[in-house]
Amino acid sequence: MKKILMATAAAALMAGSAQAASIVNGSFEIASDGYSNPVSGGFTTLNAVSNAIQGWTVSNGSVDWINGYWAAADGTHSIDLSGNGNGWIEQTFATNAGTLYTVTYYLSGNPDAGSVGKNAVIEALINNSTIQLSDITGIKGDSHDQMNWELKRFQFTAQGSQTTLRFQSLTNNPYGAAIDNVSISPVPEPATWAMMIGGFGLVGGAMRRRSRMQTAIA
Repeated sequence: MKKILMATAAAALMAGSAQAASIVNGSFEIASDGYSNPVSGGFTTLNAVSNAIQGWTVSNGSVDWINGYWAAADGTHSIDLSGNGNGWIEQTFATNAGTLYTVTYYLSGNPDAGSVGKNAVIEALINNSTIQLSDITGIKGDSHDQMNWELKRFQFTAQGSQTTLRFQSLTNNPYGAAIDNVSISPVPEPATWAMMIGGFGLVGGAMRRRSRMQTAIA
């Protein structure tokens, strides 16, 4: 039974590693070498082309890098995609061509905006193609402590060995949508699921047989 479990786990790990992709610093907690984090309880406005956030590039306009100024979805940091105006952040990562991936992130909005920020909108793009439009209507932060973060997700099929993910604000004022806790994971192929289910079925059958044998001996 142990051998079956090990074989099933190994098959799942091999399939996963072949498809693996990962976002660096998806919660924006870490500064790149030579840069400093924003002061605790505040934020730093970053202009293009800044690489101050490890793994990410501010590729257009400006964004606010938040550190405890309001409650984050994960950790203490997040991004307001409109700094002095609308901004873009992006990251390029390794992918496996033909593999389907799921991207998740958390969305809210600048609670300082009042009525100005009620219709903040962002685009999520893969290799310059828009995949998802998201607005903050109904989820904008009520206060710095109550940000009402909402989970968002979308899927894409990788076209090559590298993929660029970009989030960009469509709100050209200082009160944009906020994002946090960005992650990516491959969607298991049907064959991988079948292998895992089959392995667990064998394990279950072996356990039932062992139980019957132990009952008969008793």
